[in-house]
Amino acid sequence: MMLNKIIAAGDNRRSRLHTEDDVFIGWKSALVEVPITAVQKMRNAIVGSRPIVPWWPLPAIREVNARLRPDMRAIEFGSGSSSIWIARRVGYLVCREHDRNWAEVTRRRLASCEVTNCEVQHCADTDYYRIESDQRFDFAVIDGEFRWKCIEAVWPHMNSGGIIYFDNSDSDKDAGSYNKFGVIGDRLAQKYIFDLEKDNKIKLQEFHGMINGEIFAGSGILITVL
Repeated sequence: MMLNKIIAAGDNRRSRLHTEDDVFIGWKSALVEVPITAVQKMRNAIVGSRPIVPWWPLPAIREVNARLRPDMRAIEFGSGSSSIWIARRVGYLVCREHDRNWAEVTRRRLASCEVTNCEVQHCADTDYYRIESDQRFDFAVIDGEFRWKCIEAVWPHMNSGGIIYFDNSDSDKDAGSYNKFGVIGDRLAQKYIFDLEKDNKIKLQEFHGMINGEIFAGSGILITVL
């Protein structure tokens, strides 16, 4: 048990250098990224908090950072350090958060960082992913509850050329929610995304790498709307 935790972070990975769906990030990436995340992990333990950077794979952070612009309107499903990071790079950000207490924590952190272009909405159940018909977005992050519902809801509201970042694409974070909606299946969000790709509606970039602030690998998908 202890050996598994040391080698594979105690989860479904073969090793800390493998994603949950068994993709090895490669020795070249490991040599560059492991020292970065190890230093971050030690820094977090010393200061007692994480830096204001998304908890995404490092290659995904670099690519999204290069693609964001000050004129973008964005929506994020799930909130946290990424909310501050995104808000500083776009024109306007709205965050959907299912946990009332965490929503308030995020609001306080935004205020302490003097971020004023971000609205954190506490939304439960179907309100979490419901989007008004006249809303349009240039950037979206799927990293909270009901991910398959969120991608289905936000896709029709994305502007051409817009981007969607889907985190944790190597696992099924919705597994515990399907019964609530009376659906049967697995990885429904990923299947919806790949169906859009088959229909030539989007272009995908998959990222595998060490997760910022952690010492294990993960995956994410960046979707460009055609």
